[in-house]
Amino acid sequence: MLTLTALIVVPGFVICLLGGMRVGYALVAAIPVSYGVVSIACFVLGMMEIRWTLLSYAISALIAAVVVWLVGSVVRGPLRLGRGRRFGLFRGAGRRRRRHAREEGVLAEDELSPRRKDPRAAVPDHPDYVTGWRSWIWKLAPFLAVVVAAWLIATLVLNQLVHTTGGLSNVFQGWDAHWHANYLRFIAETGIASPEDAGLLHNQESHTPMYYPSAWHAIAALVYNLTGANVVETYNLVQIGAAAIAFPLGVASFTWVMCARRMGRMLASTAATAAALMTPLFPGLPFVEMRVAATPSALSAGLVGAVVLIIIASTRRPAWCLPAGLALIGVGGLHPSGLVTAALIVIFWWLFEALWRPTRGRFKDLLSLATVAILGMLVLVPQFLSISANAEDISSFSFTTGGSRLMTWVDSMSLQVRHVRDFGVRWVVLAIALLGFLVLIRRGIVWALALWAFFIVVCVNAMQPIGNVVGDVFHLIGSVYYNDPRRVGVVLAVVVAACAGLGVASFAHWLVSQMGKLVDPITDPYGRGAGSMRYAVLIVVVIGTTVWSAQSAPLFAERAATEQRYGKLVDTHDLRAFDWLATQPKAYDGMILTNANEGSGWMYATNGLPSISRHYLDPPFTETGTNQLLDTIDLAGRLKWTDDAIDRLDVNYVYVSPPPHWGYQPFNKAMLAAFTAPGLQMIYADRQIRIYAVRAHFSQQELDRMVADSPHPPGIAQEYTREAEQAPSDAPVPSSAPAPSGGPVPSGAPATSGAPEPNGGASTGGAPAPSSGDASPMPQWAGN
Repeated sequence: MLTLTALIVVPGFVICLLGGMRVGYALVAAIPVSYGVVSIACFVLGMMEIRWTLLSYAISALIAAVVVWLVGSVVRGPLRLGRGRRFGLFRGAGRRRRRHAREEGVLAEDELSPRRKDPRAAVPDHPDYVTGWRSWIWKLAPFLAVVVAAWLIATLVLNQLVHTTGGLSNVFQGWDAHWHANYLRFIAETGIASPEDAGLLHNQESHTPMYYPSAWHAIAALVYNLTGANVVETYNLVQIGAAAIAFPLGVASFTWVMCARRMGRMLASTAATAAALMTPLFPGLPFVEMRVAATPSALSAGLVGAVVLIIIASTRRPAWCLPAGLALIGVGGLHPSGLVTAALIVIFWWLFEALWRPTRGRFKDLLSLATVAILGMLVLVPQFLSISANAEDISSFSFTTGGSRLMTWVDSMSLQVRHVRDFGVRWVVLAIALLGFLVLIRRGIVWALALWAFFIVVCVNAMQPIGNVVGDVFHLIGSVYYNDPRRVGVVLAVVVAACAGLGVASFAHWLVSQMGKLVDPITDPYGRGAGSMRYAVLIVVVIGTTVWSAQSAPLFAERAATEQRYGKLVDTHDLRAFDWLATQPKAYDGMILTNANEGSGWMYATNGLPSISRHYLDPPFTETGTNQLLDTIDLAGRLKWTDDAIDRLDVNYVYVSPPPHWGYQPFNKAMLAAFTAPGLQMIYADRQIRIYAVRAHFSQQELDRMVADSPHPPGIAQEYTREAEQAPSDAPVPSSAPAPSGGPVPSGAPATSGAPEPNGGASTGGAPAPSSGDASPMPQWAGN
């Protein structure tokens, strides 16, 4: 975790400081700016054919720091010279102090002191204006809350994960983790981290170009090389650690953006602190994203709030436009949905807030925002081109739900989207958030309300399409989120969490104001006697929300850490087979044919074995030889076309391990019938696993030796127990069986669930039980 934190915080923090940012803003922007540097560096290094290493990352960060410092110096210089007041350091102090207080959220424009005739005296007399060590309390509170929330989330999840089979090296059985772990190893081994070169990994046969954002994987590859942990352990740690940091930081930052301009520093600070600490109370923020392993997308969504804060701050400090542009590139380099979300938030803020209450003037504000947007767009042009080229495939995703239109509105407003509904409605949290919404209405913060309403419509349209021109527009916007209510629900949860923090802070400060009425207005006309109450309230808010999260979040963390972790596709039998296959001749010299939807491509992440499939997705049409073999591998040695494809792809082994990932996916009949191919020799038979060697690529002595050395040779009865597949007695047991079911099963194919065990028990991992007696080449496995 320390290695990960150093890699994603230190470079961005230094760059922001050199760009003229104050320490607080630099800390907020550090992570997205670091990922922005990684995104640019991976692309440029790929064009220059330079390996991605820690040294190349450090040099890239150094170059970025120098450029940001030079550009910032140039921008700040002429602006100060234009004032004609000796760089603005000594004259007009009162006006600067008053303007600075308003910009920082210390004063709202309608909260100035009655002593307006002397603007220099207006700020110090206000009860919300604190100096010296007291001001640091309100500055540090949100940062400390982010650290505490991140520690709490990571600790809860890791404590559950270490008790699963394999501990931190437990293979995640979900969809996305398969690709992310393989991409991590690929970058670590080859040094190729350019997002345009992802086809080298995914399309093993043709190397057809494919674009995939690689910023998260590049950082994870550095962690893998630096720590010495295996790939699966690195994936688990980086996934959990990055999400644990990103979501509290993004929620606190968005809360500050929402509150600081029209509320005092103390209220905004308290709200941001409470919102960060309440992040674990929203299962849709860190825990569901960990549970489904949508790692880069989750990290991008979590960091959006921090990016928006820096972009909006650049409207009053143009020298910050370049770091803000890097931050925008960072979330876009993680996942394009983060860039779109940040853009939408800034657009709503400008239309409903800055356009009517400009920071430096409408044109200057728009110019600053346009500068940041242009910086982000220019660098991410390849990503946009890739998205547009695959727009039809992306827009084809559908996650519609049944039920009435009214219930879709209710589900969206109560955050009951896909996967999150498994945890039920968090009524108390929603009630507190409702109080925050009322405060927004009272304060006239229209842009946040409009933003929430907009994403409610996007979420409803994803659940049940509206079906007219308006629905088509929202479908187009939702396609960036794959029209997945869960992904849209992450944005909604961030807004609701910010409102919940505002609700807690508003109620707490209202109590302080009521107690402040007891102060003598003659001896203390500005109510300074109530100041100490504010600090007491901040402490109570911190302790109360932390205890609440610590009591409620363990249930969410348990399911995030343990579900989809037990033998759905890659169980302990597969892992043993991977280890054995890695010791066989020519295991790393050629390719290993695997069926993509069976998940056997995990052998590349765990052992570095060169499987043809590196993701659950079926090979594209460009992989003609791969598709041919998957359809005709049972004709090896009989069909010249198949033999030519084997030789062309240099396939030495065939690995069969059903069932497929999804219940609706059919079993591959050719792979299941590979035992009939005269050109293949079965050398390993354990439970659902069959490993074949290509006879033409080995001598008969090598084949005989592999069979003799096999711990599970064909033709010998195998005693089988599922003890390794069950959760340890002291570990949490997932609430649902992980194996899919319902797919069409050909005759003699393994069952997907419910296969009887030799000891009379029931199967929980979806692997079929062998028949009694000798293990025939194609045993009659038990089925449903």
